[in-house]
Amino acid sequence: MHKNNRVVQQETRDHSTDTQPSTGVPAPQEPALNISGLDTTALTRLCAHRRRLLQELGGRRIPDGAQEPPWRWALHPQAEAEPPQLFDPHLPAEALEKQGIEYLRLCRALMMRLAEPADNIVAQALTAFGPAFTTHVLASGGRIPHSVWENGEPDPVLHAILMQRSPGYRPGEHETTREELEKALAARSKRWARRALNPVREYELALACGAWLAIPEDDDYPRSLDDLGPAAPYGLWGKGERSKLRVLADHHHSSVALVGSRDATQYGQAVTAHLSSELAEHGCTIISGGAYGVDIAAHRAALGAGTGKLSTVALMAGGLDHFYPAQNTATLQVIARDALVLSEVSIGNTPTRWRFLERNRLIAALAAHTVVAEARWRSGALNTAHHALEIGRQVWAVPGQIDAPNSVGCNRLIRDAHAQILTEAQDLLEAGAGFDAEREDAAQDAGVQYPTDSLTEAQNRLWDSLAVTAYRTVDDIAVRVGLDARTVMLQLGALDRLGLAQSNGQGWRKVRLKTAA
Repeated sequence: MHKNNRVVQQETRDHSTDTQPSTGVPAPQEPALNISGLDTTALTRLCAHRRRLLQELGGRRIPDGAQEPPWRWALHPQAEAEPPQLFDPHLPAEALEKQGIEYLRLCRALMMRLAEPADNIVAQALTAFGPAFTTHVLASGGRIPHSVWENGEPDPVLHAILMQRSPGYRPGEHETTREELEKALAARSKRWARRALNPVREYELALACGAWLAIPEDDDYPRSLDDLGPAAPYGLWGKGERSKLRVLADHHHSSVALVGSRDATQYGQAVTAHLSSELAEHGCTIISGGAYGVDIAAHRAALGAGTGKLSTVALMAGGLDHFYPAQNTATLQVIARDALVLSEVSIGNTPTRWRFLERNRLIAALAAHTVVAEARWRSGALNTAHHALEIGRQVWAVPGQIDAPNSVGCNRLIRDAHAQILTEAQDLLEAGAGFDAEREDAAQDAGVQYPTDSLTEAQNRLWDSLAVTAYRTVDDIAVRVGLDARTVMLQLGALDRLGLAQSNGQGWRKVRLKTAA
């Protein structure tokens, strides 16, 4: 890995703090390295380009789903400020951070329009420079100034936000040379040139269909998507009550992906409906792709039986202005009203075969467990299962008749030891999925005590962040929960003594919850 002929010390970058995430950004700092005259010119042009984008938007911004007063972009009063800065530095810290986050939302919306999902070159640029500069280079095909190559995002406000809120942002760390990355980005810029930047159009499209955009810099963004690494989405367009996204983010352990054949048999649909309703009754969130067959059966059963705050989530392979397939529109509209519909694809884009396959990795990452209810030998559901396995999720499969074509995929997963056999919902619940409010209330009335009853807030956050099967490093856990590594180690030790966490010497995992009278 190239690191600009200098050692990039990971410990200099600390995404976690001793307290909750900051409500504001630090005061803008001078660049860490001297900037050449050539860089100064390039950064001045960059800042001018950014100002033009925001001036074009006027008093508008990409919707985030929150009900807020009218918006105003607070630009730096001096267009030619040295060093170039986009926002008014005299704003209160919280307001300054809000300006920066909303600008990053705009940049990610534009990048989602320009770039194909899970593009490795775009992922490298995001890691090194963040979404604002990456979007600029993709749109212009321009060069990368030396100071940006060394230090990342040049605007101090945006840089501070990314350092605090974007676990994947690692300025100064590169997988290739500057010239090679410039060439690769320029090639993509040329290839995607017809996808012109139009901030007003993005705003109007979102407003017209009632969609909002969640980005990795948001507090309620599902951090489980970070497990995808370079294949993580650039953002998520959503329909539904925005507050439900936090439910999805905070209760990852209770989310179950239920997928399978589009041409599901009567057996497959019956199994799906039974499992989905049972799990939803226990508070699980059922995640699927809204397609024919198993997907839509899973959604419908969850809508009818759900007792939790979020019964189901549908992941689309196209823009949220039109649901696909059209025959499932009525159900998907109910999901958008009562739950969540999400997509990484820009509004107005139609589903394609490769987008369905790319979408499957999001289903796998958003769920703690993936269940394949029924699948042929070559099924998209198996693609979802393999994505889940790659990121350490638990995979389950419902066995079928040995001579049934629609069960060959499930039987194959079981035969190859890639999935555990699932014959009833209780198997999943015993593995830690679900939350039954009625049973918990009854247990409290009966005086039943849980090991988690005595946990502190920090310990609860830690326990929720642990996976049942995959071991996570202390650094990874610290990023997920927003605590420093030392505090994480101390609290993990406490969870270990309570029998709630277990270490293999390199990482930690959750121990399944047991009750004690």
